[in-house]
Amino acid sequence: MEHVALDLTGLVTKTQPSPFARGGFADIWLGELNWLITSPVQQVAIKVPHVTSRHLRGTERQEIERRLERELKTWRSLRHPNILPLLGTCTDLGTFPFALPLPSMITEFCPLGTLADYLVEHDEPIDDLAMVHDIASAIVYMHEMDPPIVHGDLKAENILISKNRTPRISDFGLSRAVKNSDAPTGYTTSTFHGSMRWMSPELHHADEYGRPPPFTPASDIWAFGMVMLEVETCNIPWSHIIHEPAVILAVMRGSTPPPPKDKNIPLQVWALMQDCWKQDPEERGSMRNVMSRIDLLKFQRDVQDPSSPVGQRSLSSSSSIRSRSSSILSSPTTSPLTLEPSSLHDVDTVLTKARRAYTQRDVPLARQLYSTAAAAFASASHQLRHAQTLTELARVDRPNARSHLEAAMEILSSPHQPMYQIRVQRMIAEVESTGEAKRLLLDCRSSARKGGWVDEEGAALIQLGQVHAAAGEDDDAYGWFNEAIRLGEKQDKATIKSEALEGRGGVSMRRGDKEAAIMDFEQAAVEYRHCGGGGRRGVTRVLGRIRDISGESSVCSTIDALSESTSSLGLSISDISP
Repeated sequence: MEHVALDLTGLVTKTQPSPFARGGFADIWLGELNWLITSPVQQVAIKVPHVTSRHLRGTERQEIERRLERELKTWRSLRHPNILPLLGTCTDLGTFPFALPLPSMITEFCPLGTLADYLVEHDEPIDDLAMVHDIASAIVYMHEMDPPIVHGDLKAENILISKNRTPRISDFGLSRAVKNSDAPTGYTTSTFHGSMRWMSPELHHADEYGRPPPFTPASDIWAFGMVMLEVETCNIPWSHIIHEPAVILAVMRGSTPPPPKDKNIPLQVWALMQDCWKQDPEERGSMRNVMSRIDLLKFQRDVQDPSSPVGQRSLSSSSSIRSRSSSILSSPTTSPLTLEPSSLHDVDTVLTKARRAYTQRDVPLARQLYSTAAAAFASASHQLRHAQTLTELARVDRPNARSHLEAAMEILSSPHQPMYQIRVQRMIAEVESTGEAKRLLLDCRSSARKGGWVDEEGAALIQLGQVHAAAGEDDDAYGWFNEAIRLGEKQDKATIKSEALEGRGGVSMRRGDKEAAIMDFEQAAVEYRHCGGGGRRGVTRVLGRIRDISGESSVCSTIDALSESTSSLGLSISDISP
């Protein structure tokens, strides 16, 4: 989905007499954004394009405009916690002699500067694996978009550090749509080149017409390996080589950066970098695979070293559990592991902590723990547990939900688990557009009916009703809820009947038919009584909706009428009071 950048013209002012950073294409200024007179002023960074007299010639002006258009088209479509958000644009802050103004881009200001600056200027230890994991997460998000986006200029200088020390990828000035048949479909770079020290060998070979090859996901992976090297060494890649032409020559000869003599990089971290620097782009794999390996490295470190920042926070388990996990999870990620019952218990402990963190609204910790558990199951080839964990991770990591769920679907297709695939497909429908959601759910309903899985068929019918209701298609929604109710009655499934009755009651309420809505909600309350632990919440919810329609006295009479149904649940009027 492409988002429109807000026009902030007139709302942004520069706060310093000169830019705090300069580039070949734009200057970066410090500024303030004042949304409303009554709202607090927000400190922002302003990226103002260069336009001088030499840019007045038609071709150069057009090139600047094309580059700006590419950057805006890419940037405004991205929504991820580790990508610097584009707040909007304005056209009143640059100097454009004898020409129409070009848009300046407004972003949040990151006071800690670039990752390159942060690594050099801050003495406190950083969690290197957490840092590169967050960066990898953003790249996975871009590579798995439709169409995919390739950054093309990944390096520590293009990654900013927010005030809460979160890395955020920036600078999308090299992105554009690729249409030639030799390049992968999606967004990649123009004829502008990125930084030589971070470029993969295939990018140094021009075609027969002298044109540079396009950047690809594989070239991003190579550059990401160089970013990992920057994080581990606090220095640029190939730091022992002064002149860039010598770097290019070394890369074209098949060389990769040597291990630093003054830094002790863990062997498995170094091995991952080496895999990012494979000469054959096909052998570098996918960015998701790279991120999964980082997840597993984090998990291994945290169970072995409880003094690490994440270990102290998330895995403060007993020494016996740590020693068991250490022996089981210390193998290289390239060799499959076998989870014995004791080690499976350890990973289950991580999952329990993840669920607790999510319940306590600590989403970053929950996402981190789910990721490490998923990586452990993946490395152990424990397919069902891996897929299940990915579906839970999708609930927590909403920006990457689709990619997690699609990965789960792919895993489940190998051992052919159709019922589980239906469940995951229903989850995918939750993050899709209305039209695609309907198609997926109809397919789920058909597959469930064919397989004789009543619960899955009922869930698909109810979800179809919800999708149509959300789209304002009340007649269709009513029909799907009716079909679910009939299925529930035929199969005596209280879980199906209760949710379908509640859904149909919601449609009636929106139509203004209060009597029908109350009747459905009352019947739903009766059915929820038979639904186990979730029944109490269901009864509470529908009685609350009755209260919204008719007031508290009606709810009291409903509770009296349903006393046999609700007494076993321990409900009272206080349960549904506002």
